[in-house]
Amino acid sequence: MMHGKLKHIPLFFLFLIWTGGIISCKQYTGNALLFQQADTLVYEYPDSALQLLNQIIIPQNLSEAERAHYALLIGQGHYNTHRSLCEDSLLTNALTYYEQQQDTSHLQTAYLLAGHYLYANNQLKQADSLMQKALLLARARNDKQGMLQIYEGLASVNLNHNVVFDYAKIQAYMRACMELEKTPQRIFYYGVMMGFSNNDSIHYYCPLAIQEAIRQKDPQLWNYLLNYASYLTKQKKYKEALKWLLPNDLPQVPDQYKRSFYLGIARAYLFLPQIDSAQVWLQRTRALPIAKDLATENALIHLQGIIDYALHKHVDVTYMFRFNDSILVSIYNKDQVVNAKNEAKYNLERQNLLLKLKYERTFWWALCCVILIIGGALYADYRRKRTLLRLQQQLAQNRTALMKLQSQMEEKAETPVIDNKQEIHKLRLQKIELCKKAFAKTTWSKQLAALNCNPDSSALSGQESTELADTLTQCFVDVLIDLKQDSPKLNSAELTHAIFILLGCSNRTVSICTFAAESTIRTRKVRIKEKLSEDYQSILFP
Repeated sequence: MMHGKLKHIPLFFLFLIWTGGIISCKQYTGNALLFQQADTLVYEYPDSALQLLNQIIIPQNLSEAERAHYALLIGQGHYNTHRSLCEDSLLTNALTYYEQQQDTSHLQTAYLLAGHYLYANNQLKQADSLMQKALLLARARNDKQGMLQIYEGLASVNLNHNVVFDYAKIQAYMRACMELEKTPQRIFYYGVMMGFSNNDSIHYYCPLAIQEAIRQKDPQLWNYLLNYASYLTKQKKYKEALKWLLPNDLPQVPDQYKRSFYLGIARAYLFLPQIDSAQVWLQRTRALPIAKDLATENALIHLQGIIDYALHKHVDVTYMFRFNDSILVSIYNKDQVVNAKNEAKYNLERQNLLLKLKYERTFWWALCCVILIIGGALYADYRRKRTLLRLQQQLAQNRTALMKLQSQMEEKAETPVIDNKQEIHKLRLQKIELCKKAFAKTTWSKQLAALNCNPDSSALSGQESTELADTLTQCFVDVLIDLKQDSPKLNSAELTHAIFILLGCSNRTVSICTFAAESTIRTRKVRIKEKLSEDYQSILFP
């Protein structure tokens, strides 16, 4: 019977091995299937791909290849949903892996996404370098879609506000995008970039983009019209701006853009100057049944004030419009309004503008004070940290010198033992002083001094006692180590008590801080004295 039972034991172990293999294969197949599904969805439905990838709770448990693929898919999902890649640090590991494997199919994407990760973390030169490598691979593979993404990324890196604009390089990247795929948006922003560098090509590309947007029924058409008209207004080409703001061959302007269009038209008429037309368009703006915002109301008040002033005083509107609100107020104060009917309105506007200037001045003063306070607090914290760092460096030097002297004594060097002991005593005193200085920089230093001066203080709470013990350990760690090496019989409570003695604390203060009776504190003090060496006895009990 016994022999029959033993025959089934190997079969049982084979069954366990087979079950474990099936489970591991199923897990591997599940991850592979999940990655395959995410890979399919990440370009057209990136949100769905990210939801799939969120099922992987612990990416560290994946194999190296799966972890690299996971990082690439997560980064691609964030990129396709226009999210920042500043936290996708796994992309650097994925890039290293694909470089080692020389996997060019994934390496191009890894270079691009790692470049965006570095760009999001303001490492512009490294980001530009990685994207250039991605561009070389995309050109070698003739990957047009990849080249489009890379050119756009390079243009974004060079447009960063922390660097000096290299318009020629940015224009080259945007032109390359436009040549690969002409969309109204790419054509328009290429034209805008030409305008930034004072190139008249803007007047070719921006109208071309607008025509393409009309043909393709692009919803961004109205933004293109507004931006191009604003550029023309700044260039003092008011009639041309009006042609684009008042097009005859376009459908009706959507409600959300009407206010911006009407204000732009009023501003252009004001500069021509055609005051009556500007007045009409301002009235149309006020009549719009759309929720008003503060910026629009300020623009309306400003334009209406200038129009009214120009109608009654016959001044040059182009010159008037350069004045800001404060200069406009000074004009109202100096000159009397001719039309008595509008005098009350002008007085009200003047008071509103003066009140606005007062509030703005108060706001800026308050902001400056807040900045000074925060800056002072940060500087004080920096000085404190710098002082602590210097003390730590001095403690490290002291520790090194003490170890050298102790090693000399152990090796019985030629230096006399008495001289070595005196030098060690001096170094220990220096170490204690440095630790006291470090403790003086903490908040517990003043609290402990207050407890020492006021014997009637109540006991500390458990949390406060723990915090104080941690602070003492951090500040006096070198002294504690030296004490333990000098007197190995000292326990942790006696070591802490020795630090209190070095700080000059009374028995009552130690009792409050450690929840021990004063009789226990006195007994512990005697035991400490018995266990200490002569050198430390002279330091703690002079």
